[in-house]
Amino acid sequence: MNREKRGNQRRSTQQGNLTRKIKRKATYIFITVFFSIYSLATVYPFYALFISTFITPRQSRDLHLWIPKTDPLSLNTTFTGLQQVFNLKIKDFLKAFDLPSETYVKPNMTIREVMEEYNLDEKKVRRYFEPLNTFRGWLIVLRDTKFYRSIVSSFIITTGTFLGEILFTTMTALIIARFKRRWHFLLYSFYLIQMVIPRNLRLIPVYIFLTGTLGLYDNYLSIFLQWWKGAPLGIMIFTSYFSSIPKELEDSVEIDGGNRLHYLYYILFPMMMVPVGSLAVIRIPQIWNLFLEPLIYLKQTKYNLVAYVNIFAGTYTSNLQAIYTTVLVSILPLLIFYLLARNLFIRGLLSGSIKG
Repeated sequence: MNREKRGNQRRSTQQGNLTRKIKRKATYIFITVFFSIYSLATVYPFYALFISTFITPRQSRDLHLWIPKTDPLSLNTTFTGLQQVFNLKIKDFLKAFDLPSETYVKPNMTIREVMEEYNLDEKKVRRYFEPLNTFRGWLIVLRDTKFYRSIVSSFIITTGTFLGEILFTTMTALIIARFKRRWHFLLYSFYLIQMVIPRNLRLIPVYIFLTGTLGLYDNYLSIFLQWWKGAPLGIMIFTSYFSSIPKELEDSVEIDGGNRLHYLYYILFPMMMVPVGSLAVIRIPQIWNLFLEPLIYLKQTKYNLVAYVNIFAGTYTSNLQAIYTTVLVSILPLLIFYLLARNLFIRGLLSGSIKG
């Protein structure tokens, strides 16, 4: 009887272990499948955007998982059309086919007429235009000097705006954090109420003041000042952080003969990893992707990458390949920045939650 009972217990234990193994394996498979699908869903928009840089407007109606073959170029296309579509320079065409640089090609001449007049091989001509048709967006963007200026402008706007906001927000929040009276809270609320007012609602009066009164049209300061004046998000983050720092730290600096600037530089700045990391995660993509402000305050020579896209959007036609290419290029610096600085952000965001 005892032997039979022990046998039943052993079988029951084996069945329980088998059930637990099956559950663990099923859970592992479910988690693997879920995160695989989630990762693909996260990466797919970037992949689709990359493929779109090679798709012509006619092919954009269909779904493409890889770079499609482009339609052969019509030999009846005029050189005026080629200049508009491919940003083709006649000089480059003449050099590719060993024609004299002083050769004059009429703008209304078609490719076929040029081939017949100068005895050009049709296969060679088609091979020449095939990569231009496929990589049209990349060639147009990379050959444009305004594109490289827009990259520089994007870094200037992002760096200047963010560093200036940290500096002025820190000084403002340091004062507000020491306010104790009731009316001081009203001043703090005055800064935060800016979060409720849409930026577009105050666009016209701010534009008139910055460009008309201060004369800052086509000047980076017209964008900087809008973020340096005391952005509510930065004020809220830094004020909350400074309020948690003991007043005794500032008193100890004064006892040692230091002033407020010494306290700010030697005590606060080294401890500001938490608020700076929190603000950077939110603010840097927001500033990098500014579109309206550069578009209305700056000329085309100072557009950032996002505003540069507007150059390819026409009233009746738009160069979709060039637009998709510029959008993709504008995303890459942010991805690289987050990959390089992710440990800094995580350490900054988590350091405030660990005490002792």
